[in-house]
Amino acid sequence: MPQQQSIMTSRSNQGVIPYKFDFVPKDMKVMKYAVQTVNNNVTSKVSMEVPIVPIGGFKSQHLYVLSRFRKAESILRWTNGATLCANFQNQLEDTSEWDVVSHPFAQSVIGFGEVVDAHLLLLFPANAWEIHRTMVVNRKKGVKESPSEFMSRISIHDTALGLLPGYPTAGVGAPDQRLTEYNKKQILHDGVPEEHRESFRKAGLSLATVSLNDLIKCMDDLHSMDHKAQRALHSSSDNNSSHTRPAGRVPRRGNRFGDTSNRPGFRPYNGPGRFSPGREIFYGDSNCSRPHCRPHCSFHVRHHVLGAPTTDPKAS
Repeated sequence: MPQQQSIMTSRSNQGVIPYKFDFVPKDMKVMKYAVQTVNNNVTSKVSMEVPIVPIGGFKSQHLYVLSRFRKAESILRWTNGATLCANFQNQLEDTSEWDVVSHPFAQSVIGFGEVVDAHLLLLFPANAWEIHRTMVVNRKKGVKESPSEFMSRISIHDTALGLLPGYPTAGVGAPDQRLTEYNKKQILHDGVPEEHRESFRKAGLSLATVSLNDLIKCMDDLHSMDHKAQRALHSSSDNNSSHTRPAGRVPRRGNRFGDTSNRPGFRPYNGPGRFSPGREIFYGDSNCSRPHCRPHCSFHVRHHVLGAPTTDPKAS
């Protein structure tokens, strides 16, 4: 049962196209269209650029180009089926599939719509709309993603819902093909952290009365306050750590070799030859002085410091 639940969760988080674009729109080639209009004896020129799907393009690119083409169709007032079919061919670097699919359909506005639907079925499953809508309504906002950025991406996917195949047009109680404003408010409200929802409730606000723009602004403010608090916390932590002694480090006393008077078993040496300031003890003929510490054996003390006989008593 847990395995089945995890599979259902993963499917709800995946749509038929990625949540974030897997391409860069500005890097795509474009086709520029222009038309002249006359209004009250004033001639004006309207132009629009529509991107071109590259050879082997992503599914998301096909939907992006189709959405831009539909917008150009409305702005430039393409009302002729032959014009629609000819112009859409300009948006495909590889027209082989389009030529095969469009062959049996009439060169009319309705025929063009049917060709587009048939072409989309070559790219997406028959229930693509249902799959993608499930992903959209269950989507959660990313940690570093602001509510404005989140809703901007939701709007892009809302446009995709108006193009994907599989929308259940027939049947009582069928949902709207596109997201309503209340749907978008629900997605934003459910997609932010729980503490932001709690602040929204404590402010006496509700989804039924607040507008979508006001809700986005409210969540943007909470998101900004949260990030400022986190930055201040990290900055304070960094400042404290720069002045804090590393764990386990104990400052030493005395000379650089440490104070040995606290070590177990230490017996201070106060006999002849004890080092005094300004005096160095030399060993042998080398020019190396022994550090400030207890002499390593009594023979060296007698031989080098007291001027005792050079014969080691142990050797006799």
